[in-house]
Amino acid sequence: MDTYDSSQHDQIPVALMSLDDDYMKYDLKRIKLLKIDIEGGEYDAIYNSNILSQVDNVVGEFHINSRLTSRGYDINSLATYIGERSNLVYYEKCQMAE
Repeated sequence: MDTYDSSQHDQIPVALMSLDDDYMKYDLKRIKLLKIDIEGGEYDAIYNSNILSQVDNVVGEFHINSRLTSRGYDINSLATYIGERSNLVYYEKCQMAE
């Protein structure tokens, strides 16, 4: 069952910044803890980032649904990718609505 009806919601444009942009903007040298909960956006945020080696610890919610799966995303692969570059302290697997 599809739970989202775009005709029932307003669209509001927002400015997006990458992890790398924030890292440079605030002239950070290291990140002690990165908490991720961006409702399915974690794949693009992490896979397009070059700063994970500067992050000591990561915790977060990793989301999945059929749309993300069809793009080739997988929670276990994301966790492995992060764990190879930083200390993945904890993550929760979350099934998103379609």
